[in-house]
Amino acid sequence: MSMTHEIYERGQVVIPKYVRDLLGWRQGTAVSFVVEGERVVLQKAESTAHELSQLAAELGIKEKEIDSIVHDHARYAKRFSLPK
Repeated sequence: MSMTHEIYERGQVVIPKYVRDLLGWRQGTAVSFVVEGERVVLQKAESTAHELSQLAAELGIKEKEIDSIVHDHARYAKRFSLPK
């Protein structure tokens, strides 16, 4: 299936209702953009934890290191009253 739509002034693109209904996407559904050369694939986003795990694996970062980074960020955010 192929459909063509324009990109609006602020970079917005409308996902046609037919496509949203077909995929079961509703308001608030998180999506991710995957760039593959000159193509962009729009897909339902996986959980943030899963995406971070995939990124860490690609970068060669161990899960233990991620836990440490998250812990340090939470401590820092609490100390300076920042959003977590």
